[in-house]
Formats: sequence, structure tokens, C-alpha cells
Amino acid sequence: MLVRLNLESNVHQKIKKLIEDGHFENEHDFIRMAINNELEEYLSQGNRRSTELIDSEINLDESVTKKLEKIDFEQVSKKLNRIFEQIDVSIDGKLPISPPGVLYGPSSAGLIWVFQNRFFPVKVIVFELLRQISQGDSKWIDLEQFKDDISDFAIPIGETLQHVHVKNNELNLAVGFPVSKEKLLQRHGKRSLKKIKRKQDKEDWLIARYNSGRKRFADQFLGKFGKKDNKKVFTGACFEMGLLLVSEDSKKITLSSNGRKFASLQNPVIDNIQSDTIQKTVENIFSKEEVDFILENVLPLFPLEEKIVQSILSLESGTVLTAGEAQDILEEQKRIYLANLYDKDSLENFEIKYKDEMEDDEETKIVPWLAKKSSDMQIAATLRRMSELGILCLKIEQNVPSYTVVGISKGNL
Repeated sequence: MLVRLNLESNVHQKIKKLIEDGHFENEHDFIRMAINNELEEYLSQGNRRSTELIDSEINLDESVTKKLEKIDFEQVSKKLNRIFEQIDVSIDGKLPISPPGVLYGPSSAGLIWVFQNRFFPVKVIVFELLRQISQGDSKWIDLEQFKDDISDFAIPIGETLQHVHVKNNELNLAVGFPVSKEKLLQRHGKRSLKKIKRKQDKEDWLIARYNSGRKRFADQFLGKFGKKDNKKVFTGACFEMGLLLVSEDSKKITLSSNGRKFASLQNPVIDNIQSDTIQKTVENIFSKEEVDFILENVLPLFPLEEKIVQSILSLESGTVLTAGEAQDILEEQKRIYLANLYDKDSLENFEIKYKDEMEDDEETKIVPWLAKKSSDMQIAATLRRMSELGILCLKIEQNVPSYTVVGISKGNL
């Protein structure tokens, strides 16, 4: 399928800059990821089930249930402790955390990256890594092999989650997960394939879409190795959230201390999809212990994200917040954060670097411009993650989202 786009010059420059910074291989790579993320979000809304189906059970075929074998968290935790009891981070591995401002540019400083718009895929990844480590005798797992394994593991989970509803919350659990070839055909493939005459071309199209989704999931939520300013960096939610260690040769990974803690915590959604009778509704996505862990151990790695969450939580319980109102909160906190984070010389360098983009946006001051840059996407991702934690309640009416403040003392806490 041929798509012709006439992009504004400032949009094209932003894409070009992301490619130059190593976030994407080329324009096609960027477009694929952008379309995949938008389709995952948009199409998932159309897959919502009616309230009549809530509380009924899901019957899964054998190919899915084999992927969701039960594990005893207590038993696995004990074995992990034995495997890791001699680990020394300074000798046995590195915690490769790079600040988001370094990885994604100053407008992303202090924030979880916008494409890492869910916590639950991260939980699934560390859960599966925990399972693989517990079944062997070594704490190290080959990174590239695990990327293949986790993509395969995530597909049936994502398809199962299409049928699971969160009580009093319209957040779709399946967003972010890759989909099978069969699901691709069901969603939009048959119409596209009609325009392709050769059978081999049809197969190539399907394989390309399938592999693109698997790669997106593995790169965004697990991570990948790259270079930034001639230095080794690891991008991806599990790395950036401090949940993984990497071997000295950068080829193997294992769970960090925090990764082991998070992976070992019981999860209501995982418990549900591992049960003999999977229910179509869950009370919460995360347990109280998991929410506490994320608030205490993950958010502090993203100071601006943490500040925005605190600002929203300071609102009275029951307050209904629109995305626009939340965006104003983000931009205000972002201006303060960036002004304190960067010195005068750094800000002057940014002004030179982004001069053309600033002129296109008719902005003369760098800090307000950086504060507004991508703020709509950033707040959307933050609000969805807060909804996952049960401290916001998402409602969608006529495709317009609103968020009700639940708070930490209520809901699943």
C-alpha cells in the first residue's frame, strides 16, 4: 500500500532529528512504529466487550493456555534467592540506566518515554524472565533470544486481554501487546490484501506486519542496545526503569534487585489469565504491593513524571480531569523542571539546535517551547499509566477521554 504524505516542515524536521539521534533506523521505521501505536490504541477501543459479557468466563484454546502455565510465586522467589545470593552488581553486571533527556532529547527529560505508555507489558516481561531464570541454573539469559521468546509469549496474552475488562475503568489491557497473524487479518488485513495480486506478496505483507509488531513490543518495553554520542546505551522500559542488569559484553540480561522484587509480586491480571476459569472482569490491574513498588521505586527515576503524578493526586478525590487540563499541569511542571535542570549554556545550545523548529512554532524562548513540545502525547501516556495503577479512573464518551481522581488511599490501595 502506497501512502503519500505532505508533512509540515517542522514535523519532517522532528522526524529527521529522531532518526539522526538513533531512535529510529529511517523514516519508514518511524512511520511503522507511529502507525502501530495509533492502531493499537484506536482499534483496541473497537474491541471492547459489552457489559453483558462481564463476569462470564473465557474459553481459551490449547495453544494459548500452554503459554500461560501457572507458577508458584513463593517457590520461584525462593529459588531466585538461591540463584542470586552471590550476585555482585559491580562484578556480575551493569545497571544500564540513562536519563530520558539523554536518550530522547531535552523535551523528554524527567519523563517516561511516550511510547512506553503502559506498565503492564513491563510486568509481563519481568514475569517471564523470572520464570525462565527459575527454570535454569544461571541468572543470565541471552538478550536476543529472550526478545524472540517474550514477543511469542506476549501474543496470546494480548489476545486474551482483549476479552478482559477492568471494573469501573475503560482502560484497555491489550494496548501495547503484539498480535498474531490471524488477528492482523481480522483487523485490517483482508481489505489490504485484496489489492495485492501475487500470493507471495500477500504472505510477505502479513509477515512484515507481524514482525513489525513483535519488534515494536520487544524494543519499546524490553529494550535494545544502541549508541548515543559514541557511548553504549540501552533503551526500553525495562532497562530505563532499572529492572534489568546487563552483562559486560552486553549480550545477556538478568533481573536487577528491583526487577526481582517487582517480578515476584503477585498480580491480579496474571493470576486471572493463569486460572482454570478466566474471568472477563478484574477489580484492578495491579496489586497494592505492585502499585507501592512502582510509586516508590520506578517513578523516582523520572522526577518530572513523579512531580506530575503528585500534582494530580493533590486534587480532591472525585475531581474529573480532562486531557487538556492535565496537559496544562504537565507544561507548568515541565517549565519549572527544565529551568532548574539545565544551565544557561545548555539552554543556549538548545536554542541554536532547535532554532528552525522554534521559528515554525513562533516561539522565541527555549524553555516554554520545550515545555510544549510533545506535551499532548506525554500527558496522554502519563494519564493512561496512572489509570493502570488505579489512582485515576478512565472514562471515554464519544471518543473523548476524561479521568476521575481516585487517589492512593482508595481504589486498589
